[in-house]
Amino acid sequence: MKNVRVSHEGKTTYFTNVESVQIMEDYADLKLVIYNREKGKVKCHQYPIAEVDYFESYENPTFTIEELVPFIQQWFVERKIDKGSGEGQLKKLQEEVEELLDAHDYGDAFEIRDAVGDIIVVLIGYCLQTGLDIVQCLEGAYKEIKNRTGKVDENGVFVKDE
Repeated sequence: MKNVRVSHEGKTTYFTNVESVQIMEDYADLKLVIYNREKGKVKCHQYPIAEVDYFESYENPTFTIEELVPFIQQWFVERKIDKGSGEGQLKKLQEEVEELLDAHDYGDAFEIRDAVGDIIVVLIGYCLQTGLDIVQCLEGAYKEIKNRTGKVDENGVFVKDE
């Protein structure tokens, strides 16, 4: 089953368990038609193509992050880049963040996903080289933010209460 994301009239909607995505002609108007399974029933969602700002279809992940981290660490070991000060990984991280910024500016979903994945791989490599555990780093960050309160500013950035 696929997942689908549609932006229509400024609102983004996510669909899971998508069985079919079609483009239909309805009296000279083209419509994006999505069929997905919700609570055991097939539902039909229609959007006039001219009003769709963004559309993306993607597969469910094959691996969990717990499975991927050791695979990625092994990739670094096999290439003998598991040792180091981490400085090279920080330079690579900067390159990957710049790629993400460019992809975001262009609205290129494929390149955005690629850049995010590359950033995570580089961070795993950095942690491997510097003796950190990426899951512990992530868990520590979550514990730090989980009870924070605040507001979202006009740019969509969360600003914590003082």
